[in-house]
Amino acid sequence: MQIISWGELLENGFRASGTAGLAITTGVFDGVHRGHRELLKRVCAQPALPPADSGFTDGFTGIGFPRIESAAVTFRQNPRRVLFPKKTTQDITTLDEKLALLEGAGLNYCILIDFTPEFAAMTGEEFIGVLLEKAGMRYMAVGQDFHCGSNRMNAARIKQFVETGGASRIPYGGRRVEIIPPVMDGGLPVSSSRIRAALAAGDCALAERLLGRRLP
Repeated sequence: MQIISWGELLENGFRASGTAGLAITTGVFDGVHRGHRELLKRVCAQPALPPADSGFTDGFTGIGFPRIESAAVTFRQNPRRVLFPKKTTQDITTLDEKLALLEGAGLNYCILIDFTPEFAAMTGEEFIGVLLEKAGMRYMAVGQDFHCGSNRMNAARIKQFVETGGASRIPYGGRRVEIIPPVMDGGLPVSSSRIRAALAAGDCALAERLLGRRLP
């Protein structure tokens, strides 16, 4: 997995020979739990799938179609540390552990952001616009309750923005956003906050079930 900093992306854009662009998911990914892995699975599957409205039947890996690479956009540090400095957020995984788990999920790239007050001031449209124009985003997987930007742009608005002209037209069939329902466990969504609560309560069995793997 190749790591690209947000600054490098802004300066140079995404460049990879023979690639049509990126299939992207984005988030904090603390713990890289079962819900996160559902998003990662969708992103990693995209190189073998055609765009929803293209009419193609043999997908991007077929003869004559450039491949799409998979990528996660995430943060070097938990944004809560910047947004809520007086509150202590105990991360489930370190940055190195998170990157190893993302690589193990099969991602080609990770775009790594230093979350600063300046970055926090970006609107969702500005953030998604960078992914479209600089990263050549062709597909995006987001959770049903996902929000981004200082204006908390929601998943439905992201889908509309990307699919109906958020940036200049991109060849090979356009762009697509898929909104993924939450992974449920015990009648509740799998989430990093549930895992942190389980760990704080000493319920390692629940934490491991939500993570989908054994704790170290």
